[in-house]
Amino acid sequence: MNRLLSLLLALVALLASAAPHAERVDGLYEAEVWVSDQGAQNRTTALTLALGEVLAKVSGDAGIANQPLFAEALKTPEPLLEQYRYKPADGGRQVLWAQFDAGEVNALLRRGGATVWGEVRPTVLVWLALEQGGQRKLLSANDSGPLQGALVNSGYRRALPLRLPLLDLTDMAKVNVADVWGGFHDGLMDASRRYQAQVVLVGKLATTASGYQVAWTLRQGDQVVRWERSDAAADKLLQEGVETTALRLAGWFGQASAEAPEGGQVLDQGPRNDGITVNVIGVDSLYSYQRVLRYLGGLPGVG
Repeated sequence: MNRLLSLLLALVALLASAAPHAERVDGLYEAEVWVSDQGAQNRTTALTLALGEVLAKVSGDAGIANQPLFAEALKTPEPLLEQYRYKPADGGRQVLWAQFDAGEVNALLRRGGATVWGEVRPTVLVWLALEQGGQRKLLSANDSGPLQGALVNSGYRRALPLRLPLLDLTDMAKVNVADVWGGFHDGLMDASRRYQAQVVLVGKLATTASGYQVAWTLRQGDQVVRWERSDAAADKLLQEGVETTALRLAGWFGQASAEAPEGGQVLDQGPRNDGITVNVIGVDSLYSYQRVLRYLGGLPGVG
């Protein structure tokens, strides 16, 4: 095994030790958009929307399309396009599936000073306490309905691996809705260990006279971020919570651009290390070796 590969494997082991549970997300540079027909005008509109989805997934920023450089690029998405095709969907409708060039998308994001976040992303465990009809409950992985759907769909759109707790006897021995509602998270964090999630998102969704209010707490190691929002629609609040989480995690785990935005200036980024040396153990089979290489392929900072 040559020196470069040994160094890369060592880096993978070091990063893996800091990430108890991360997942490789699929389709980071792909998107699907509903279309009414296959005409040229609808195709261009759909490709613009698809590229906007991809830029948001890779950067973690749901509002990136509003920035001038990216808004201009979205007017002509074809130069970044690798392939597209139409696919049938439910109800006789159809979608346009598009895949964009990863290198070109990353280069565009770096030109705009945006974060580039790779395919390996931390698992996010979501504890959500709901108040409905005067009753309070915790949302579980076995629930179904519009609120769970809003979380799942938002996680998918932002390429964020979201998980809900099972709320089985093991969980309920440590967690109850009153503790979550009251902000007492010690038992909740203890219960979260079984899921090996690197990130825990805690939400409290309450009804108000004008709609809903949600309070979020995002925990990653010693880092804790809290915020609150209000809206007439509960699903919109959950979507916003996932988008804010993705933006925050992209800042923590993504690779910040070393290029200045157009018209801007690169500030002093501090000292840089040319390498790191650690010992790697446990790579004792071809299967283990291949797993390490696959993990390495999803790390944006290695190249």
